[in-house]
Amino acid sequence: MKKLYFFMCAVVMSITVAKAQQAVAVLTHEGTSKTFSGYNALQNAYKEAAHGDLITLSSGTFGAVETIEKAVKIRGAGMEADTVYHTSPTILVGDITLNIQDAGDNHFRLEGIYNNNVIYYMKDQSAPEFIKCRLNTITTGNYEELGQTYYGKVINAMIFHSRILGYIACTEGSTITCINSHIKNPYCYHETSSVFVLQNCVITGGNWSDDIRLYGSTLTNCVMAPIYTYHTTLNDKTIFNNCLLKSNLLPDKTKNTYQSFDNVLAVFKTYNGEHGQDHDAEDFMLNDEYNSKYGMYSGDFPYSPRLSGPHIQLMEVAPRTSDAGTLNVRIKVENTIE
Repeated sequence: MKKLYFFMCAVVMSITVAKAQQAVAVLTHEGTSKTFSGYNALQNAYKEAAHGDLITLSSGTFGAVETIEKAVKIRGAGMEADTVYHTSPTILVGDITLNIQDAGDNHFRLEGIYNNNVIYYMKDQSAPEFIKCRLNTITTGNYEELGQTYYGKVINAMIFHSRILGYIACTEGSTITCINSHIKNPYCYHETSSVFVLQNCVITGGNWSDDIRLYGSTLTNCVMAPIYTYHTTLNDKTIFNNCLLKSNLLPDKTKNTYQSFDNVLAVFKTYNGEHGQDHDAEDFMLNDEYNSKYGMYSGDFPYSPRLSGPHIQLMEVAPRTSDAGTLNVRIKVENTIE
């Protein structure tokens, strides 16, 4: 692994006044950057953003943008603490509604973020991406037009190296692809037009409060370990390609390929149960006999929570402006190549 460190300074002179590390957002628009600090930094950066802009967040806690109507890319410092590079997560507080229309070739992306609230999608959201995020819930919002109620759709949504720990809903006319991720309680609304494509994932859930419903979905190299299989619904359009399934949840083997297991403790190296607690991803590492075939740590893109590419490792902002009216800012950016 190689690491490249470089520094971006808002001013040439060194910071000579007291410094404080803060939650900072950097908006990049057409090659220029503008810095915002404090809990509302993301919200203030978003106000000035346009379709296609990048908002880079430091570690720290930010108020979420309540309704996102611009196809921006929001990139945090990571979804969890990194003890190797000594970075803390970027935390967004609050629900988010995606309502992006007429964005052309631009698409919304959320990367390196921890959010324990709900992300709603409205109308037709085209190709949103969630990369290396720890999220609670992704689900549909509803809206009214001409006196009728409609539900939001996501078209070609992508979830990569992420952890969805509440549930994720796929509505009628929606497609969601999940790659090398932990997905809890995936739920299809419609028997034929709600489609999950799950590749090298661990699927858990199916407890007393939430169901797993995988109508018309395709699972490849996945591990499916629901708590109660009677809370899990499949149909004849659900396809399993080389999956690892609980033995009391076995579909027709004439068109599905899978291996079965009886006890999750015989499959996972560590497993702490599934009753609402926030798991470490390592809970779903497989025992050696399985780990090269199935699950989130196998395949071409083994799961890693660590970001690749440049991200803000440290931000120091002077507590006040200088006599000349400038605010001294020091940004330490790390570029990680795995």
